[in-house]
Amino acid sequence: MNSGQPSHDRSSSLASLAGPLAEGVLQVPGVYDALSAKVAQAVGFKAVSVSGNAVSASQLGLPDMGILTMTEMVEQTRRIVQAVDIPVIADADTGYGGPLNIIRTVREYESVGVAALHLEDQVLPKKCAYLPGELELVSIDEQRRRLLAALEARTRAEILIIARTDASGAVSFEELLRRCKAYAALGVDWLFCAKLQSLEEAQRIATEIQIPLMVNMNLAGALKAVTADELKAANVAIALYPSVVRNTVVKALTDNLAALLSTGSQEVLESQVATSQQYDQLLGTERWQQLERSLGRNAEDSERGNAR
Repeated sequence: MNSGQPSHDRSSSLASLAGPLAEGVLQVPGVYDALSAKVAQAVGFKAVSVSGNAVSASQLGLPDMGILTMTEMVEQTRRIVQAVDIPVIADADTGYGGPLNIIRTVREYESVGVAALHLEDQVLPKKCAYLPGELELVSIDEQRRRLLAALEARTRAEILIIARTDASGAVSFEELLRRCKAYAALGVDWLFCAKLQSLEEAQRIATEIQIPLMVNMNLAGALKAVTADELKAANVAIALYPSVVRNTVVKALTDNLAALLSTGSQEVLESQVATSQQYDQLLGTERWQQLERSLGRNAEDSERGNAR
């Protein structure tokens, strides 16, 4: 059970966490289900982002190549929003079609309570920006139309619309900067740059735009070793870590299951896994049990009253 914090409160909270008065860079891990989101919240993260890449892997067992549908992503995001009290950022890919599709996408995400969503400037179908091969981008004008449709679609102004560009490495830096400025000028709330080639690029972009900059800290990217303090010094407001959770899970499962298979014993895994108590505490099992007992007593009292 979460506390039921209204979505508009979460959106306001998210905006303040990356605003000019924020103490440091807002660090946001990419999660893919309710459990991974609850872990992120439990250790102290102030917001999470739903990773389309990780959802595609966890729900379909397939790579992030535009295979996952909007309805599948929205449903998974709904579960995540309901599981935690912190703001949730949604991955809206390219908007899943033309302007009318984008309007529906924004409103579907609004309906499940996200605090923000980002739209990228790849062609449809898109693919993960970190996969090998060249990326195909839409024109600046096409991405402007997408973003304007998203801005028009939202029914609550506090939900943040984030313009994402995957152009770094696919075009010159000057063209990348031109895209960033064009998107920021539309009135979007944040700018999200994926696959930047250096911290210097991030700093240059941050100084050229008037809105918070979010950068992708993918483990396959050039910024993977950059610290939060270094990002703050470069005027970056938000750091998204999309691959830590999913890669951690793959590594831990591979190692632990291989050890179980080879030894035939769980004893060797005791120091590598959570205890049952830690697991139940994370899920709030005791609270649910108390609720069940309370409802059971109330039902019995009601039956006795009716019997009288």
